[in-house]
Amino acid sequence: MDPALAHLQTPVPASVWQTAAACFVGYAVLYRTSAELSKRFIPAYKRLTHGKQVDWNTRLPSTVHAVLVSALCLHELLTGAFGEAASVADGVPAVVRTTPGSWLAVGLSLGYFAADAFMVISQEAIWSAMILVHHCMALVSLATAIDIRSAHAYVLFGLFTEITTPFVNLRWRLHEAGAAGGRAYLVNGLAMTAVWGACRVAAFGPLFAHVRAHFGEAVRYLPPYAVGVMLGVPALLFVLNLLWFAKMLQGAAKLVRRCGARGRGGKARDATVLVEAYAAPGGRKSE
Repeated sequence: MDPALAHLQTPVPASVWQTAAACFVGYAVLYRTSAELSKRFIPAYKRLTHGKQVDWNTRLPSTVHAVLVSALCLHELLTGAFGEAASVADGVPAVVRTTPGSWLAVGLSLGYFAADAFMVISQEAIWSAMILVHHCMALVSLATAIDIRSAHAYVLFGLFTEITTPFVNLRWRLHEAGAAGGRAYLVNGLAMTAVWGACRVAAFGPLFAHVRAHFGEAVRYLPPYAVGVMLGVPALLFVLNLLWFAKMLQGAAKLVRRCGARGRGGKARDATVLVEAYAAPGGRKSE
């Protein structure tokens, strides 16, 4: 029997659903933890509106998920589990392959995106159509990877791009805490722009090259709707990422031109430039 077909018949690990449920609950725990700690130790938090406090608290589970899942995805992609050597060894193409680590990433992200989508829908103060579209695309991709029990290499790549999220969240929190004119805001903003360009724009080149090289295997082993998801979701995400990156570059260029301004009112102008330069992509309504 074709090793790839045999692999496609393996059941979905029960740990995927357990991990998703645990992550959904963990989201609520981290949300409450953020609220309690911020009330005690961050004076600026008390000055925020209710909507912005809700948004502030969602940023902790968002950051934790991004750090965990991006590190896990990078590890899985670099270990060679989805490389050509592994495919030659057991006859299972990269398009079809899965690993315990990839299933763990799927479970973690399924729980997180479901919880955050629920928050966006249920909390009018943080409603954002763009965030909801992003989360729906993520959930469709994850549901497809679970249903067809393959295409995990592309799911891992997509989840790895969450590595930019901690920079975006820190930028938003620094802005709301009144630290938009500080060095930390500047350094984080420049780092956010660089990481975004590398991971959410430039890295799509190798991804599209991989899809093209293995397209025949995808058509052979995956159902038509899954091939459509494999092609459509990355393309849509790339367009969104490119639009956001263009905006960030425009802001960064403005910052470089004007951050040297000195004299009367210079600091105020610099702070304004910093805020304009790094308007966070994917911001919620309360921003």
